[in-house]
Amino acid sequence: MTYPLCEVPGCSRPSPDGAAACVSCGAELHQHLAEVADADGLAAELDTALARQARLGGGGRRGAETPLGYGEAAAEAIAVLRSALAGWVRVLDRHGQPVGPACPSRCGHGSCAWITTRILPKNTLPAMAAWLADRIPDLRRHPAGGEAVDELGAAIRHARNAIDRGRGAELVYCGPCSHRGDDGRTCMTDLYARPGARLVQCRCGAITDVRARRAWLLREAEGVLGTAAEIARALTRLDRPVTPERVRQWAQRGLLLSRGRGDHHHPLYRVGDVLALLEGLEAVDLAGPACARCRHQTCRRIRAARPSPPRAA
Repeated sequence: MTYPLCEVPGCSRPSPDGAAACVSCGAELHQHLAEVADADGLAAELDTALARQARLGGGGRRGAETPLGYGEAAAEAIAVLRSALAGWVRVLDRHGQPVGPACPSRCGHGSCAWITTRILPKNTLPAMAAWLADRIPDLRRHPAGGEAVDELGAAIRHARNAIDRGRGAELVYCGPCSHRGDDGRTCMTDLYARPGARLVQCRCGAITDVRARRAWLLREAEGVLGTAAEIARALTRLDRPVTPERVRQWAQRGLLLSRGRGDHHHPLYRVGDVLALLEGLEAVDLAGPACARCRHQTCRRIRAARPSPPRAA
């Protein structure tokens, strides 16, 4: 018998129970969430990093050994992790939610028990992580369970890396060097600059403008397709912060078009379309057709973009 494959990116294990995420991926996510939920775990370490930054202050020029980058990386990691945890708490809470009403007396109905005992976690990293850890089977069976495991795991790994980088500031990725040498060869060494640096020098000797190179990276990425989680990670690292949940909301509201499906049938979006929405511009290729009169947001945008008919003389 052939079982469906796990939809978590990078995993090709079978999922015998038909869940979007396999049992192994669910177990691994449970361990990660437990690390966040622990009283002395990852969340506590991130708070310690922020407190360290507050004691040292945020102004002035950074010295070679200043640990301010540690606190800044921790602050970013907390924001990313909080967004991922809160987003999937909301998704899981809404998914399959019984409408009610519940029986006034004791009964054996599972829906009534859910309604009367429903308790959402506090808006803290440990509380949300513990809540999700107790609901791994529900996450695995959710239609977007593969994305859930991928996004939550990536956010937790990002937070762990922020702690591991405590000895210095996080380096900013600037893309490949691309300098053409006298021998005709192009240097493809990846460039990393210190936060706030104007220039970065490659080991081949070429000097590159950091801001210009990162702007080039954005332009080059506009035509790339990716899932909500992949695009959110890439754009956030290029100083265009956005959460996967917001990308999905734009898609659900008809503001963002799906450009196909990935290997695990996850919807793919165009980076340039997400950038356009971030900058308050129109997403491209809303060709229609559109209703003549309706309240659909996409139809209203298409009608507004059409040229007005000429007035009679």
